[in-house]
Amino acid sequence: MTGTTDDAAHPACPLTPDDIARIVTLLQAAVRRLREAGVPDEALARYEPERRRWMLRRGPRLVPVTRVWRVGALLADAAGNAWLVGDAVRVVEPPRPRNTAVAIERRRRMQELAWQGPFPRGDVVDFDAVPVPLRPGHGETEANPFCVVDGELMIRWDPRDAGTALRPLEGYLVEQTALRIDPFA
Repeated sequence: MTGTTDDAAHPACPLTPDDIARIVTLLQAAVRRLREAGVPDEALARYEPERRRWMLRRGPRLVPVTRVWRVGALLADAAGNAWLVGDAVRVVEPPRPRNTAVAIERRRRMQELAWQGPFPRGDVVDFDAVPVPLRPGHGETEANPFCVVDGELMIRWDPRDAGTALRPLEGYLVEQTALRIDPFA
């Protein structure tokens, strides 16, 4: 691959305004296909930790950001914005604390915050998602899985792992939307 960085983890391939416009168009088309097929959207939320102001205490909470659709390793909204998938919980009554592993207790706590929040029962709430900077000059990084190789838009489906292969973005989005529409096809 041409134009690699010194650490060789991610190719140096800054995106042009035309590349970004094409990415946004492809994401919007994927969301449109999912919406037309009746695939349910999910809530994207931002975690806000506990805050104290003077004598008042506000507990931690999940604050709604937007509605998104899961497309493989990405979350995308109708405007063509993208996030790398973080963690997700379903809005159901959380189980009682059991003093189990830290990761399980954290997940239970996040489920409790979703239950207490403004989300509809049964909804899926995504959080800890990393926004993908779709701006000219940004190339592939841990927060941006998109790259251009030989004039073709590519995606690294796990940008945190430099060993994962690049795939053509258009084919990836078509495949992932088809899996969301009918996983048994």
